[in-house]
Amino acid sequence: MIEDLRATADISESFSLQNHHWSFEQFHISFKKSESAPPAVFEGDGSTCLLIICLDGEVHLNLAQPGTCKDMHIAPGDCALIYSPGNGQRTQRDPACRARFLEVTCPAEKLRALVKDTPLGNALEEAMHNDSPLHLHRPTNPAMIQALNRLRALTSENSGQAKPLALSSILEILWIFAQPEPRPRLSEASLRTAREARSILEANMEQPPHLEALAVRVGVSLSKLKQIFTQAHGMPPYAYLRMIRMERAMHLLRHEGRNVTEAALEVGYSNLSHFSKIFAQHHGLKPSQILRE
Repeated sequence: MIEDLRATADISESFSLQNHHWSFEQFHISFKKSESAPPAVFEGDGSTCLLIICLDGEVHLNLAQPGTCKDMHIAPGDCALIYSPGNGQRTQRDPACRARFLEVTCPAEKLRALVKDTPLGNALEEAMHNDSPLHLHRPTNPAMIQALNRLRALTSENSGQAKPLALSSILEILWIFAQPEPRPRLSEASLRTAREARSILEANMEQPPHLEALAVRVGVSLSKLKQIFTQAHGMPPYAYLRMIRMERAMHLLRHEGRNVTEAALEVGYSNLSHFSKIFAQHHGLKPSQILRE
């Protein structure tokens, strides 16, 4: 999810550079690792929004208001947007919970103008008008993940174009987040089942189980598996498998020195022609072109 979600078998490995940071036009964009980042306290001042996308582990937030507080747990592939109007409201991240995540802060007024007349824009406008908090928590989707991958690629860029391109990717993520949720929320039990199925595919991308066997392993019928997996991750199981295979293959070619044959075999393709075709459809470049970059 949100959930192409992952450059390797795990979304976290897509972002191997930790604490990478851009600041641009009052937008602050950071890839962080909880054990290397200081405990974060986000004091509500009515002017700033906080977006967190969990890549690995689980981000635990304590959302405090005068007289009450609640916890928010952001699982891998989920994202949350928080607006606190001030008057004693604060958001604190628990540093004891190991996680890797993307954190974005931006001016609330700029975000409201950017997403005007969307569900998020309307909700944020109402919260700002009423001095009330806004806490939104949802899964990512494939479009959001593709923007994340473009942002990931910029962590190795040193050109002057990296900052505006990073901002462009973040604005795209925020715009996608602002749209109506395309599917109803699943129960916690169904989400756990979908995530278990996802983890099995990620751990066995070279020789993945057939869907029938996967359904048996997670304890649901085949039709139920297809339904909840698509709702949780934005695509059917084998579309997701193809996506993480292609992202893993790109990582192997670009960062681990594999040749085309080695990369294809490692992600489960014995037919090099078929692998190259799927790779080009996914990335817009042939594997051989990646090696010549």
